[in-house]
Order: sequence, then C-alpha cells, then structure tokens
Amino acid sequence: MLIAETGRVINVGRLYGEFRVWLDSSGATPVRALESVNRYADAYEVLHDRVPGATPTERRAFQRIQRLNITAATPVLLWLLVQGTDRLPVAERELAMLAVESFIVRRMAAKWQTRAYNHVFAEVLRSAQSASTQPGRAVVEALRGNPHGYGWPLDEDIAEQFNASRYYGPGGISQERLRLLLGAIDARLQQDAHMTEPLTIEYGNLQVEHVIPVSWRQHWPVVAENENERQVLEQQREAALHRIGNLTLVTSSLNPSMSNGAWGAKRDELREHSHLKLNALLCEQDDWDEQRIAARGVARRTTRKGVGRAKRRFLGRSVTCVAGFERREGSRCA
Repeated sequence: MLIAETGRVINVGRLYGEFRVWLDSSGATPVRALESVNRYADAYEVLHDRVPGATPTERRAFQRIQRLNITAATPVLLWLLVQGTDRLPVAERELAMLAVESFIVRRMAAKWQTRAYNHVFAEVLRSAQSASTQPGRAVVEALRGNPHGYGWPLDEDIAEQFNASRYYGPGGISQERLRLLLGAIDARLQQDAHMTEPLTIEYGNLQVEHVIPVSWRQHWPVVAENENERQVLEQQREAALHRIGNLTLVTSSLNPSMSNGAWGAKRDELREHSHLKLNALLCEQDDWDEQRIAARGVARRTTRKGVGRAKRRFLGRSVTCVAGFERREGSRCA
C-alpha cells in the first residue's frame, strides 16, 4: 500500500517510520489513512479473485505474474484497481495490466534481468500518478520508455534468444516458467482453432518434454561421413536439445512411454493421446532435427496482417503473439 501511494521503494525494516512519513506528508487524517488501507485491502482481495471487481483478462494477467513470483509489480496493479472509473475506465485499466504482464513475461522469455524490478515498477507508478489524464496509458508509455534502464523486449529480441539460448536445465528457466510459456502458446492456438470445441487444460499439471530426447543416441543417431563430421553434428545436437524449439508439454502418464523413442513412435503417441495444438503442429512434421528446432524457435509473422503459408502450418503467428504477450501499443498482433 505504501509503495502504491508513494511511488517509491519502501524499506521494510523501517516500515513504521515510512508509514509516519507518508501520513505526515500526505496530510491525511487517521480516518482517511484507514480508508486508504481498506481500499487497498479490498483491491488485494479483488486481485486474488476472492471478491469480484476484476475482469477475467485482468485476473489471468495477475495469475501469470503471480506464477512468475514477480511481487514488485503488485503495487502498480493495486494502484490501478483503487482508481475510480471516472479517472480510469475499466478498458484502460485492463490495457495497463496487460502491458505489465507483457513486460514481465517477455523479459522472462528473453531471459533478461529482474534484479531491479522494485525500482522499475516504482518509476512506472510515479509516471501513472503524475499523469493528468489516462493514467492507464501512462503505465504503457512508462514501460515503453525503458524504466530504470529496463527495456520491453521486441519480437526480434525473443526470437534471438529462442534460437540461441538454453531454456531447460542449468542456464535456462525453471520448469514452472516453461510450462507457463508453452501453455500460453498452446492456449492462444486453442483460441484460434475456431472449428474445434473449447477445452479446459490445466497446463500447470503437464510436464516439459524434449522432442529429441536428452538420451538420444540409441534412437536418434547422427548420420556423418567421417569422425570429424560426427563430432560436429553431435555438438550441434547437444546445443539444440534444450532450446525452446525442442520443448513441448505432455501429461505425466504419456511422458515415460515415449520419452526416448524415435520420432515416428513419439509422433504416433502424441497424435493419439495429446489434445494440445502445440503438439498437433509438431505432428505435421515427417522428421525432427536441429533445423526444425531452429525454425520452430524463430517462426515469426511476415507482415502485420498475416504469415507465410508454411509457417502458419508449422507454428502459427509469432511465438510471442501466439502467447498473447505482444508489446501493448494500442492493438493486438494481427
């Protein structure tokens, strides 16, 4: 509450003193101060979906932020919720919350630094509080303005990391974050599949699976003409194994039966047992190798209005747009 009201980082070890400073500087009476505390307490309940007041989109945005354990953004979200609709219409508030979600998730996807998020979101708060009109749009503009030197990744930034960086295991991101990212991609693909019945999928209960398995030598041998070429190809495979393009989601019961199998057997299991659109697109591939891993990791839109035919069949739109985490500039990805 104090961070949301003051727009600055609060020293928790001096909480009483910080509260006294706010109380004296705000000019609020004790009654007014308690009313403010109650408003933020109510907003906290709304944010955690214990009482109504947030839109489904806002609740989903907060749930994703919460799963990433980014508590530094909470004061911004609380401040947005306590604003009256005369100052901050619901649609504009929702846009601001989606922008916060996008900023956090895209930075996670790009594996960018989180250390100074307390200062980042305090700066965003100050921008919103000082805005004479449209405080929600002020949040969006503040995030676009590299608060505290922290940028909002472009599609190119994320695609570069997807194509070159390790995402699983040491040097990667946690499996919980991988489930969030891959699950969000599938959820958007499910949403776009207008001809199918809607499904409720608990992505948090699924397991991250390597398409080319970690133990690949028995069923996925490299084909080389000589020893030097074989060593190079094996190094390339080891580098590709843990990239995002080689990862998908499966149920815990499906995982052991197919984990180390050859592509044909694994594809048949996915076709028979998986309802994920993410896996349906994988199963369109006759083979699976390092080139397809790279292509899946960087599949992107070719224009704002559409995608190349082959890439639409393979993955759909940009990975970041499929997940719904585009940079908020007033419109969604086409």
